Amino acid sequence: MRKILFHFTLLLTVVMILAGCSKDDPIIYTGNDAETSSVIIMYLPWTGNASGSNEGLYSALADNAIALEQGIKQIGGIPQGQKVMVFISESPTSSELYQLVTKDGVVEKIPVNNQYSTYDFGTPAGLSSLLKEIKHYTHATNSTKFGLIIGGHGTGWTQKEIWEEYPTRSTTDRAKRDTQSSWAPPQFTMTRFMGSVADKQYALDLNEIASAIMRAGVKLEYLILDDCYMANVETAYTFRNATHYLVASTSEILKEGMPYKIMYPALNPEAPSFVGMTKAFATHYDNKKTYALGALSAIDCSKIEALAEEMKVLNGKYKVSAEEASNIQILGGFNPTIFFDMLSYVKHMKPTAAELSSFKAKLQEAVITSTCTPTVYSAIYGIGNFIPIAENCGLTISDPTTHPTALKGLQHTEWWGATH
Repeated sequence: MRKILFHFTLLLTVVMILAGCSKDDPIIYTGNDAETSSVIIMYLPWTGNASGSNEGLYSALADNAIALEQGIKQIGGIPQGQKVMVFISESPTSSELYQLVTKDGVVEKIPVNNQYSTYDFGTPAGLSSLLKEIKHYTHATNSTKFGLIIGGHGTGWTQKEIWEEYPTRSTTDRAKRDTQSSWAPPQFTMTRFMGSVADKQYALDLNEIASAIMRAGVKLEYLILDDCYMANVETAYTFRNATHYLVASTSEILKEGMPYKIMYPALNPEAPSFVGMTKAFATHYDNKKTYALGALSAIDCSKIEALAEEMKVLNGKYKVSAEEASNIQILGGFNPTIFFDMLSYVKHMKPTAAELSSFKAKLQEAVITSTCTPTVYSAIYGIGNFIPIAENCGLTISDPTTHPTALKGLQHTEWWGATH
């Protein structure tokens, strides 16, 4: 989920013409057909702390769910055969699952279950059982296509156990913490980085999420991670057996997240438009008057193993010097940097022209579309950091990092094992 580490701390233009009906006619909804050809799931788990005194990203995530409704209304309804399901936690102990349907241009919610314990669904077994429940409720078949949107916090591929505390605004902030609140985030709200690293019980590692998806008997058409730092090659490799495509950001995502109102037409799992998704993202952030900053990529996970083979060859022949490493394009605000532009990194390996050309070809097959503003933003340390972007290939890599926390877990990633 943004990993999810909370740390760690998202659909077919169709005009639905509804026939008028008399008072004796049955109520007819769109989005609730007998046959289910596709299911969009928006999963918005708790991102605050256990007491509820810090709501994390709840307000922003609730706005994302509303934006999805607005997107449905804007195109006149839900395409035939599509089901739209939303799971959201409004507190540490209260969550609900509901289905979105439309009637006469009005989007309505059909409650499915509001008796969930948030903690249960912040575990691999809980997430898997939730996906199974959705499959059962929607009458999904083996041919049903699934798209999953996860909103929350993210710290790329890093594992929750390697973090003792997250970056904070100042040493004063750290001094105010006791052992029970050592994971409490700083109280700034500009990006989706901060939040429920406040409590590890609400955190999931990437391999746990991938396992939960596969245990539910699903291979997603796409997985949208509306969380910071998730478009990295380590993450794409982890999800290669759980989803066909990964949509995520190389950098931090502003707290408001992705623009689901205008993205909805591109989200149909039967025929997702990844160019449409990135264009909607670019349009939204280009039109913002303030903080018009962000990046989004769509990655074909079936191409990641071939990219790993290419990378293994390069790793066996070349090494980036410390001097060269300082010139690699950074795409995040950590100090030292954790997330580097992958193509920039390979260029600084200084491979032959033929090797670089071969690598670029494999990279272009994996990153099918991407967009990035000229500057990206980081709020990790509480003071806005604007990062100029000269290169962004759509994927990051952490091999050249010297960040002490990242180094604890880097060699334990599947990507590292496949490429070294």
